Amino acid sequence: MVREGDLSEIGDLSGVIGDMLMLKACWQFISFV
Repeated sequence: MVREGDLSEIGDLSGVIGDMLMLKACWQFISFV
């Protein structure tokens, strides 16, 4: 279902989403404090 060429793109996308979730969590923590 996933071609080998798509794996790197999915990896980059998951990395970007992970960074966004970390930033969101940090902002919620800062605003909570």
